Order: sequence, then C-alpha cells, then structure tokens
Amino acid sequence: MAEWTQCPSCQLKHVARPDGLCPRCRHPIAVGWGAGPAAPVPAPAAVAASTTLAPPAPGLPPASPPPPGAGLPAVTFPVGMAAAPYAFTVGRFIGGVFGTWGRVAGWIVPVALVAYSPGAFALYRLYARMPTGGPPADPLALFRPLAGFLILLVLITPLERVAIARAGVRRLRQEPVGLADMLGTAFRFFFPTVALLFLVGLAVMGTACTLFIVPAILLTAWAASLPAMITEGIGPIEALKRSWALTRGLRWQVFAGFLVVTLIVVAVSCVLQGALTAVVVAAAVGVAREDPHRMMGAMSVVQATNVLLQGVYDTVLTTATAVAYHQLRVAAEGPVAQHLGQVFE
Repeated sequence: MAEWTQCPSCQLKHVARPDGLCPRCRHPIAVGWGAGPAAPVPAPAAVAASTTLAPPAPGLPPASPPPPGAGLPAVTFPVGMAAAPYAFTVGRFIGGVFGTWGRVAGWIVPVALVAYSPGAFALYRLYARMPTGGPPADPLALFRPLAGFLILLVLITPLERVAIARAGVRRLRQEPVGLADMLGTAFRFFFPTVALLFLVGLAVMGTACTLFIVPAILLTAWAASLPAMITEGIGPIEALKRSWALTRGLRWQVFAGFLVVTLIVVAVSCVLQGALTAVVVAAAVGVAREDPHRMMGAMSVVQATNVLLQGVYDTVLTTATAVAYHQLRVAAEGPVAQHLGQVFE
C-alpha cells in the first residue's frame, strides 16, 4: 500500500508523487513518515523534450509554457483511497451527525424511549400523587418510587449508549443495522461501558473546580472513546488513550462541532418542551379552578413527556460520538480505515 506523507509547507496529506513534490504547492516533501526530504526526481527525457518550448513559427504568437506537472506520469492510488486526503472539519462533522442520525433514527429512537420510560413513569407517579392542599404527611413516600426508577435508569443507560453508538458506527461503515446486533453489543460491553462512564465522570467531577475548562478539554479529547472501545474491542483505559490520540491536533474542531450540535439540540428541546407545556397548561387551566388535581395531572404528563424527549435528544449526542470516531479515524489513517474495525469482530 502506498505510504501517506505530509507536506511541510501546506500540511497536505497525500500519497508521495513520483517527482517528490507536493501536488498542491510543489514543495519538496518527505517520503513516508519521519523520512528526510525527498530528492527531486528529474523528468524523463521524453518529458523534458516535450516541455521544451519550440521557436514560434513566423506570424504566430509565442507558445505559452505548459502547466506545472504537464507530461508527468499519472499517480495510481490503491483501491478505496482517494487522491485528496480526508480532512476533519466542523461542517462535515455537523452534517455527518444529523445525516447519520436521520438514517438510524428508526432503530435508536425506540431504544431510547424504552430506556427512558422508567424515569418518565417515575416522574408521572411523583407529580400525580403530589398533594395540592398542603405538605404531604410522609414526604419520603413520594420519592421512594422515584429513587428505584432512577437506579433502574442508571443501569439501563450504559446499554442504551452502546446500542446507539453501535448503530451509528455500522451505518457509517455502510453495514446493515439490526436490533439483535445492537443489543448483543450492548450486553457484551455493559461492564466496560460502566467503567468507562465512571472514569470519565470521576475525571469531570474532580476537575469541575477549574470553571469547567479542564472538563471541557477532557470531554473533547475523550469524545470518541465509547465507539473506539466497542469497535476495536479494547478496554476502557485503552479507549480513552485511543480517543486522545485520534483527537490530537483537531480538538478545537471537535469542540466546536459538539458545541454547535449541542446548541441545536438544546434550541429544539426548548421549543418543543415550551410548546408542549403551553398547550397542556392552556387546556387544563379552565378546569383547574374546580379541580386542582387536574392541573397536577396535566403537569405529570408534561414532565413524563419531557423525559422521553430528553432520551430522543441524547440519541443525537451519542450518535455524534460515533461520527467523531469514524471521521477522526479516516482523517488520521486514510479512507480505508473505515473498514478496519471488522477485524476486531
């Protein structure tokens, strides 16, 4: 397979040309990673003869010089590798996130709704049982069911994250997405995912006193850790190291991409939840004067629906981690890297 090299002048990554020059800026480049500058390759005699300007014929304008590189042999690239390198950009990342999410929404949204249904039911029970005439006689009795459902949600969350990331990675690799594969991968990586989320949460909480500067750096550098773990079959610590290496030199772009995606999700969330609350409250305010329990029942429906919507929003952010892993790996290792994950399965 042809080696990729990087131009020291314009930073273009490409396969080395026979003339030893960068195809963009014609600067002498290095052959292979870490090698010294490539010596310019003299043009063949036939090429040199063809590029020599002949004297113009009488009455004709002088011939213009040929364009740079004219007459050189064409460069052949391996199958599956493009001539131009793949660059990780914010726009490409954002488009990839919403494009991939739209293609796998039929699989991942039902999984998220099932995963968040315990929390939704718990909040519904909490608001439905909340008294309207004064404080409850036993306040803890209201929150005991909520605590149990929250514990169940904590156990389900790792399974849901892995299933969604798995669906995103397979779609990006142009492989079929299936519920059996998603759930099988989720249960197989349940304990490693719990350890990974614990390590990330511990690091974020331990550095929260830095005005969230260090947590933002860590979350950006570890954004591709979960897809890397389930795709390459590595452990949690190795996944964090792998994501750290993939994001090196591109963390500003990764941070900006996740920031824009998060702001879009938050904006849509505020609009939908605000509209839902306004509609439900407007419908219940007329009967709330006669029966205050009607208002609490309406609010319980609003809160439960908001939890389910939050699960849908989280599918976008989890899909974003799969897109970040895929695009970062292709940018670092070439377009053929998108198929390398199959060797770990």
